Formats: sequence, C-alpha cells, structure tokens
Amino acid sequence: QEADSATGQSVGNLEKTKEGLEGEENACGRLLQEESKKEGAVALQVYRAYWRAMGRGLALAILLSLLLMQATRNAADWWLSHWISQLKADKNSSQEASGPTSPGSTGLLSSQLLLFSPGSLYTSVFPLPKAAPNSSSDVRFYLTIYATIAGINSLCTLLRAVLFAAGTLQAAATLHRRLLHRVLLAPVTFFYST
Repeated sequence: QEADSATGQSVGNLEKTKEGLEGEENACGRLLQEESKKEGAVALQVYRAYWRAMGRGLALAILLSLLLMQATRNAADWWLSHWISQLKADKNSSQEASGPTSPGSTGLLSSQLLLFSPGSLYTSVFPLPKAAPNSSSDVRFYLTIYATIAGINSLCTLLRAVLFAAGTLQAAATLHRRLLHRVLLAPVTFFYST
C-alpha cells in the first residue's frame, strides 16, 4: 500500500511538474525575443566606445606614433629621390664641364651612383671616369642621413607596435570589467530572456 501511494504521489507530482513547465514555457515565450544583429559598416559609436575603453591618452599616443612612423617612411623615400636627383644633377654638370664621355660611363653603372667598387662586379669595356675627390664624402653624407631616417623609422615602428599592444590589452580589460559588472547587476529577467 505504501508503494502504491508513493507511486500515486510521484505520478501526481509529475503531472503538476509538466503543467508548471508548460506555464513557464508560455511565460518565457513572452520574455524571449529574436536576437537583433547589425550588418554593414561598423558604427561610429563602436569606435568611440573602444577609444574610451583604451583611454584617450593612450589612443592619442598610438595615433601620434602611427603618424610619426608614416612620416619617417615618407621622409626616407623623399631622401632617396633627392639623393638620386642630386647625383643626376652632379653628373650632368660634370658631363657639361668635361665634354663628351665614353658610352660606358652613362647609365646606372656610373661610379657616382654606386656605393661599392664596380670593378669587382664586372669588367668594363670602356674605362669609367674618375669620380670627383669629394664624391665618397657625398655618398657618406647622403647615406648617413638616410640611415638616420631609417633608424628613427624603426624606433617609431617599434613604439607604435608596443603602444598598440598596450592599448588593445587596456581596452580588452576595461570592456571585460564593464561587461562583467553589468551582467552581475542585471535583473533576473535578463537571465530568463537571454
């Protein structure tokens, strides 16, 4: 008899549980909404939130280092073009002063354009004209300026990389802390509907 009454109570409890679950499903159905999503370009407010999470000072430092890196890169390219144009101008002025030269002295294999001795790379049919006595100091001057600009560019690139890594870590920590705080303080209905 006790076993029959226990089975009857458990069947009754099971029916009550099923009715309760159906009621909760109806209640939850009203709480649940279809998840919304956005498509297309990232909104400006997302960038602003990330900027604030990173910290304005750190974000400005990243932008400044990015601009410095690109400026030094452009300066290195400009310096090379300036160097080549000066060499061409010097070559033209020396050709006008010395008169016609042999065909082997023109072009890219001119001794003024090379930073190394051309004799070790090829044997010239026509003798190369002698470079001006100060041409090695000119090459040294242009090369020193170029190396300085390239070194500054490398430092700016390293600075940008370090600041960017620090900024992303700072933004991630800030966004996680805000998200955790809001989830922990959310009302219970948030957990039913999410």
